[in-house]
Amino acid sequence: MLKSSFCGRFTLALLVLAFISSTTVARAQTVSVVYSFGSRNGDPVKPLYSGIIAQGRDGNLYSTAPQGGANNLGAAFKITPGGTETVLFNFDGSHGIPWGGLTLAPNGNFYGTTSLRTAPHRQGAR
Repeated sequence: MLKSSFCGRFTLALLVLAFISSTTVARAQTVSVVYSFGSRNGDPVKPLYSGIIAQGRDGNLYSTAPQGGANNLGAAFKITPGGTETVLFNFDGSHGIPWGGLTLAPNGNFYGTTSLRTAPHRQGAR
């Protein structure tokens, strides 16, 4: 009888702990739109690899898009936590088309890849 009472109390304590934990986690995962691409003339459009967004040491988000920008050949951009987007580089075809987002290196620089579609160029990292 004593063992059964202990198991019941232990099970109840675990359920209460699980409930409290689940409500805390649910509140911590709020999703909000920071920026809507294509909302202004010259905006980067259709970032292909939305998971490849690098957060810089300054707290801003950095990535690329293969369409849009001043030449409609892609752009590198940053977005502040407040939602202000700034185009950092407009691709013109001579540097290829951005392909795959950016990565923050230990030295603080960002690196990404482009697809060069004209001979004698090939795909590669920049």
